[in-house]
Parts: sequence; structure tokens; C-alpha cells
Amino acid sequence: MSRRIPLITLILVTLTVLIYPLVTQETCECFGLDAGTSAWTLVSSLFLHDPRTLEHLATNMVALAVAGTLVETRLGHWRFLALYLGAGILGGLLHLWLGDGSTLIGASGAIFGVMAVLGVLRPYLLASVLVLAGINIWMAFYGGNGVSFCAHLGGSAAGSVFAFVLRASGDEAVVVA
Repeated sequence: MSRRIPLITLILVTLTVLIYPLVTQETCECFGLDAGTSAWTLVSSLFLHDPRTLEHLATNMVALAVAGTLVETRLGHWRFLALYLGAGILGGLLHLWLGDGSTLIGASGAIFGVMAVLGVLRPYLLASVLVLAGINIWMAFYGGNGVSFCAHLGGSAAGSVFAFVLRASGDEAVVVA
């Protein structure tokens, strides 16, 4: 299959959307990430979204579909998957370390990592990525209940490091034309 088809992005979006109707508050407590759960919830929490509202799922999946497609077609399937999982896991770890102690659900940390790489791969989109980051910073101080800014920050940091390591190694995927 061609690297041009964002297969991993399609699989991640499809799995998350198919899982959503099965998600309850109890599912989130069992498979979400908090200090008392097992390490594998660092990954399972990425596929859960707030069962009380479609907004959480919709915004994350639209962002993943758009940014994921642009990044995966440049990086390839396996490096994209490594980026997505790595950013999600590091975002989750930062949430555990500095967060408010709430159970973490959602793919935002992973998506912020993908968006950080997008800003490096396509510098003309960097302003859009920075505006989104600015909105998140504003929300951290003026609202945003239930949003894990630690996960966003951790995912962004992981994505930035990922992109700059690839660029420093001279990887052709991150060479800006």
C-alpha cells in the first residue's frame, strides 16, 4: 500500500469512533488514565472520549483526520504511529505528574504532538498551530474545565522533539522544500 494513503490515521479515527458508543463513565474510570491504573491505560485512554458530549470526540477526530493525514503522508505509517503513541503517552505521563489528579481520557496529547510536527513539516501552517496553542494557554487561565493542559503540553513537547530529531538527522521527510 502506498505511503500516500494515511492508513494509520484512518485506523485510529475509525477505531475511536467505533468505540465511542460503548463508552460510559464506568468505562472511562476503568480504562482511563489515573495514578491508580495500570501502565497500559496510557494507551487505552487515547481511544476514550467524554460520553456526555460528542464535542470532545468530534473536535479530536477532525483535528486528527486533518493533521494526521498531512503528517502521516510525509513520515510514513510506522513513524507516524510512533509519534502518535509517543506523544499520547508522554502527554499522559505529564498529566500524571503535574495534572489535577483527574482521570485522563482523550487523544488530545497525541494530537498536539502531531500538530507540533505539522508546524515543522509545513511552516506555512505554523501560525495556525501557534494560534491553537495560544487558545489553550488562554483557556488554562480562564476556563477549560476538564481539559488536561498538561497532556497537551506533554504531547506538544514530544512532537517538537520528534520533529527536531528527524530534522537534525537530515531525514528527508522533514526537509522543507
